[in-house]
Amino acid sequence: IGLRKENLEINPSLPESWENLDFKMKFKNVGYSLSINNKTIKVKSGKDVKIKAFNKDVSLKAGEETLIGRVNKDGAVR
Repeated sequence: IGLRKENLEINPSLPESWENLDFKMKFKNVGYSLSINNKTIKVKSGKDVKIKAFNKDVSLKAGEETLIGRVNKDGAVR
């Protein structure tokens, strides 16, 4: 998790023995619920916001869960 400039940045690198990490956080007065593994991120925000996940820009809608996948060079989710 990176708290850079105005946006939240998420580029997970969990230990191999961890299946996933679930937590809630607040950044710039926006609440987030996150479920992270090394291949996907599920995130829900309290407001419409933009974040960066797996080095790509993602727009989130308030209250909607968004699934973001890590993409390799040929565009496939790893």
